[in-house]
Amino acid sequence: MAYHTYKTEGIVLSIKESGEASSYITVFTKELGLIKANVQGTRLLKSKLKYAIQKYNVSKMSFVYGKSNWKLTGAVPLYNIYYELKDSKQKLEIVANTFSLLLKLLAGEDKNEELFNLISGGIDFIKTNNLSKEEISYFEFLFVLRILSNLGYISTSNKLESLAFGSGWNSEIVKELSEYKKEAVEAINRALLESQLY
Repeated sequence: MAYHTYKTEGIVLSIKESGEASSYITVFTKELGLIKANVQGTRLLKSKLKYAIQKYNVSKMSFVYGKSNWKLTGAVPLYNIYYELKDSKQKLEIVANTFSLLLKLLAGEDKNEELFNLISGGIDFIKTNNLSKEEISYFEFLFVLRILSNLGYISTSNKLESLAFGSGWNSEIVKELSEYKKEAVEAINRALLESQLY
């Protein structure tokens, strides 16, 4: 029986060993949402996939859905977020915290291209901009606020609405968040409480 191959860009959020030589990955994909997939033989020396499925890798991936689960059949690495940000502990912590949040909030295989682009755009922004510690902190509040807003967890005041529902990234927007930091923190904390995941 032939299986349909799904091709999509994805971000590896977590990876666990499975069996003697395989792995089990959780990937947030552009076309398929959050999926969990088996990857055969990734811990073998000859494996061509192991470099594309490292944690925090952004890769072009191919999946098939078998009898009961997803299987990764091919992957081409684009870049690894950890290596791109390894010189900034503060930026890496934001990525780790954000991906941990995504693992808790995302229900499963629901395509959310807008959220994928929001996350990709945010990561590209902190990769390519030299921000102060304070600006990185404001970015984190804005990043989480927008993710929660996209997932329907945020109800904002008029002050925060344009920031929470926006998708573009630039230094002016990040600095603007500083004016509404208190409101942003309150909205985020309220959303996390109402999600019953924290």
